[in-house]
Amino acid sequence: MKFGGAMFFTEYSMTAPELAVALEERGYDSVWAPEHSHIPLSRKTPFPGGGELPKQYVNFDPMMAWPKPVQKPHPPIHVGGAFPHAARRAIRYGDGWIPTARGDLLAQLSEFHKMARDAGRDPTSIEVTSFGLAEDVDRLKRLRDAGVARVVPMFPPEKSDKVLPIIDRWTKLMQQVNG
Repeated sequence: MKFGGAMFFTEYSMTAPELAVALEERGYDSVWAPEHSHIPLSRKTPFPGGGELPKQYVNFDPMMAWPKPVQKPHPPIHVGGAFPHAARRAIRYGDGWIPTARGDLLAQLSEFHKMARDAGRDPTSIEVTSFGLAEDVDRLKRLRDAGVARVVPMFPPEKSDKVLPIIDRWTKLMQQVNG
């Protein structure tokens, strides 16, 4: 199983290069930088995690967005979201699926694989990446055994003195899972 690491990079966190180097030195395969191109300021719909919108959800000036030119080869497209709707979009358009952390991924994987086969896709051609995990080696092993390609812990947007000990704990878990 592959391991990556993610962080909302902010002016008060360690930098992206610092995190990337720390992860690479420890054998991680990827660094992820969650980004949302549009975040409503209105709170008509509550933040899914409860409470106020967290600070890292990065304030910006007005912007424009539009489809960009097609590149070949394009970077892998991983579709994030809840089962079953985002799973269907990942099967239709993506190279991977990043399910939300709220569902029972282990229970959803067999149905996801069936949906892929029914759509004419090889389920193993669609990487499943799990975010939002607790430091639980047994759960990580179950995810590995169920075919999850990658797990990505979300590290807090803090300086390296706070984040590196967390990365080191995850590195030990990675070594236990991958033997």
